[in-house]
Amino acid sequence: MRTRTGSEPEVMRTKSGGDGAARGLVSSRTGLTYPLLRPVPVYSLNPFYWLGALSVIAFIIQGITGVIMMLYYIPSPTSAYATTKYIFQSVYFGQFLQTIHLYTAYAMIFLTFMHMMRGYFVSVHKRPREVMWVVGCSWVSSRLALGSRGTCSPGRLSPRRARTWGSG
Repeated sequence: MRTRTGSEPEVMRTKSGGDGAARGLVSSRTGLTYPLLRPVPVYSLNPFYWLGALSVIAFIIQGITGVIMMLYYIPSPTSAYATTKYIFQSVYFGQFLQTIHLYTAYAMIFLTFMHMMRGYFVSVHKRPREVMWVVGCSWVSSRLALGSRGTCSPGRLSPRRARTWGSG
């Protein structure tokens, strides 16, 4: 009989043998095998538990406004500023559209950062959720990269500062 050491992963064993070990490992690392509709715990009424969902909502708004603005925007160095100005001045609700896009970008980056900090201080980066932490860190990296890319697009003075800051 073999004794367990502390370095072996804890997995669920099923009577059939089969894929129970793999399913248990995935479940313990990601929590994806739990039922989606279950009672809401009382602690989830705290707004700090909503930061991830609010970040996703800001991302969806970014996608919608970005696709609408993409219909009018020409991404070339010579016409970037002119098309941004055209959207802002001539497109119906263009100023509103750009403002929503700008402020939800700020909100998304802020909410994603706050969600990551909350997760770090609550220690969700430790076992057994380290895979979800890596996914979250890649999410933060992609949000910051897209935020920097969006800042560099319109062809103003601030993108030049963002490019020099980002390149070192």
